[in-house]
Amino acid sequence: MHAFVYAHENRVPTAIAAPPEAGDVYTWTALAKESKLIIAWRSGSREADTGLPFMVDVASRLAIRPQITTDGYRQYNRLIPEAFGDEVDWAQVLKMFREQPQKCVLFEMRPRRGQPDYEQMNTAYVERHNLTIRMGVRRLTRKTNAFSKKLERHEHMLAIFFVYYNFCRAHMTLGKTPAMAAGLAEEPYDLEWIVTLVEARTPPPTPRGPDRRPRKRRRK
Repeated sequence: MHAFVYAHENRVPTAIAAPPEAGDVYTWTALAKESKLIIAWRSGSREADTGLPFMVDVASRLAIRPQITTDGYRQYNRLIPEAFGDEVDWAQVLKMFREQPQKCVLFEMRPRRGQPDYEQMNTAYVERHNLTIRMGVRRLTRKTNAFSKKLERHEHMLAIFFVYYNFCRAHMTLGKTPAMAAGLAEEPYDLEWIVTLVEARTPPPTPRGPDRRPRKRRRK
């Protein structure tokens, strides 16, 4: 998913006091089809410097040989073989636009590695989930003034949302949380649990500095 920090990439050169991480930022997500669990996520660039650590993280979290379906993005041709080797069934769903005889979108299912099941080749779930993320995270709303000003805060907000989505929010189709559907939890957690996790990782406050002296008012 595309977003930006501080300013769009093409406006960073003219932005005032832009931080080093200003510009476009992409969020990579891996969604389990059956449980709707977000297996892993990572924010950064759209290139391999972010994609490869993300794919390696996904591979480390899976206990069985997975079937993965992606779109036609060119980086997957390198990332998936490097992260999974031969222990994966991978397919791509390619979108093609046709003008004649009538305008329409055609989908081509293309096996790329292993023996993927054609009936399981689908990117509709993750595309719909991208909408769920944008609706749940105000910073990702299109054409908004609530965009992230710092990359660190951007990642913190995404982390909180994904924990809430996996462990607290009941999925409308499943009737339970994705973590329960995946066997990672026996009951849904509440927001107080998330606050406890945040507080446990928050460093202690530093001593307060000296108070600023109030300015003297000028007499007319």
